[in-house]
Amino acid sequence: MPDRSLSLAAYFSRYKGDWGGKPLTDMPPRPNGTVVWVRATNPDQLDALGDLSQQIQVDGDKIFLIISLPFASGEAVQSPRGHGQICAFLTHWRSNLVLWLDSDLDPSTLFELKQSAISCMLVSATKNVLRLPKKSRMPGLMGAMLRQFVRIMVVDKDVAMQVVRGGADASRIETLGPLESASRPSSF
Repeated sequence: MPDRSLSLAAYFSRYKGDWGGKPLTDMPPRPNGTVVWVRATNPDQLDALGDLSQQIQVDGDKIFLIISLPFASGEAVQSPRGHGQICAFLTHWRSNLVLWLDSDLDPSTLFELKQSAISCMLVSATKNVLRLPKKSRMPGLMGAMLRQFVRIMVVDKDVAMQVVRGGADASRIETLGPLESASRPSSF
């Protein structure tokens, strides 16, 4: 059930007009099929995501991962920042699902995803997930953001308890450990 809290709406009621961000350019065309936006925060996650993408292709599924990082790097595009970029990104990719890796929760992006009714999963969440910049602190905001995720996969039970205290629904939380690359078979 979607969050009915007004916290995200109240957070954005303070802003007028565009919330910044230069237009995104050079986005590749959207592939035909199911698009999953993987919002990563660290280039170290690319190996594990490459393994996942390769396994999806081997399985023959028409699922495409659009991986974004704070800065474009290799196969990853730049994560959108600011209202204009976020809306353009969502319009262009028309993602069916968002996998949000680790902990860099962004109220702007989560607000637009909620408006677009795109399901989100938080993957490999650490204790840092509950940290917000001072300008983003507002009563109820953390809980409202956490409740946007249909599933929250945390690295350990301590993080699970912290996320519940932060306002997440306990029934949506799984303890799976960190996202890691698949083992490569050794060649003889």
